[in-house]
Amino acid sequence: MSQPWITLIALVLFSPLLLSSEVPDIQVHGLVNRTIRLMHHFGTNSETQCTVRWTKRGQTMEVAEYRSNRFTLSNQFFQNRINFSKSELRIYNLRTEDSGHYIISCRSSSKAPIKEKKYMLAIHEPLPTPTINKTPRECNATGCNITLQCLIPNTSPEVSCHWEILQEVSMNNRAFNECTIQVLLAFSSLDTEYVCFINNPADQKVVSVSAWQLCSVSGLIMIQCLNWRWWLLIVLGISLTVLFAVVLVKYKLYKRPCKEKKENREKSNIPLNDQNKNNKDGSKQDRQGGNISVEPKAGLIKRLKKRISSRRKKRQKKYADGPGTGQ
Repeated sequence: MSQPWITLIALVLFSPLLLSSEVPDIQVHGLVNRTIRLMHHFGTNSETQCTVRWTKRGQTMEVAEYRSNRFTLSNQFFQNRINFSKSELRIYNLRTEDSGHYIISCRSSSKAPIKEKKYMLAIHEPLPTPTINKTPRECNATGCNITLQCLIPNTSPEVSCHWEILQEVSMNNRAFNECTIQVLLAFSSLDTEYVCFINNPADQKVVSVSAWQLCSVSGLIMIQCLNWRWWLLIVLGISLTVLFAVVLVKYKLYKRPCKEKKENREKSNIPLNDQNKNNKDGSKQDRQGGNISVEPKAGLIKRLKKRISSRRKKRQKKYADGPGTGQ
């Protein structure tokens, strides 16, 4: 067999693969009741000729065509739901039945080569908002374990879920590619956010719960939401405050009777000279004020002696003058 025949056979066998590799399918996902845009960027002019074909369950149908700057619908299934422009094909109000294989073929003139773009369109139902099931497992000295489960109403195999644990004060955010995770609250700060993501190829929904909200789960108390190291510091601080207050009260109660005893002791230990001085000062003030007061014993005796001596002298003088007066 000659060389040209070998080349010709190779081209015949591998030409389908070469052609398919030149125009690969573009995977596109859409949501029911939404709009999809199939971008082609072929451009249009007065000589542009384009055809839109749709293959569904092995059957190929013409959807619409573009001729002489006019877009004409060929399939009434897309009535009022399709539009063609120089850069894209839009399909509105999508239905699940719109899924399939679309081919846009265009040539800028009758002599120009045909350009094609192929799209594999899949239509999905919008995802509902998931819910989080919170189940406390056990509590011990190290904290409380809680099981968080992201519940997905739609059990389609195209739907997946994963968790992310976000913290504002830390950049060490973590992700888990599963629908159920175990959480130990003792190692969670109050700003920790547990976020569940559910996805399909066209949609995503998010729901979250904070570590603070987990405290309201039945069987848990607020203390268990705090980091146990911080909790120990708080307990220590409160204990020291109470102890200081008790010591201060006892000191005040002990200091008052001691002060009273000291004052009484000082009053009972006043020197005698100070008392006599105070008595003399008081007597002098009484005499100046015309008040009767009791004199000291020594002064009283002296006054009595003086009075007796004066009377004796008067008596002696009377006796001495008596005889002369009688003659």
